[in-house]
Amino acid sequence: MFVPAPVVDVVEPVGAGDAFASGFLAATLDGAGLAERLSAGHAAAERVLTIAADLPPLAAIGSD
Repeated sequence: MFVPAPVVDVVEPVGAGDAFASGFLAATLDGAGLAERLSAGHAAAERVLTIAADLPPLAAIGSD
C-alpha cells in the first residue's frame, strides 16, 4: 500500500522518523486501518519537520 507523504518545507529533519513511528503506532493502538496509520505517521512527521532544532548548537551549551 502506498500513501503519499505531504510536501513540506523541511526546517529540521532530526526526529521525523521517530515522529512517524509514534503517529503510526498511536493510530494502530486506536484500531485504525493501514492507510489511516500511514497517514497518521505522515502527519506527525510533517509537524516535526517544520520545527527548528530542539537544542541550541553545541558551542552555545554551557557558555552562559
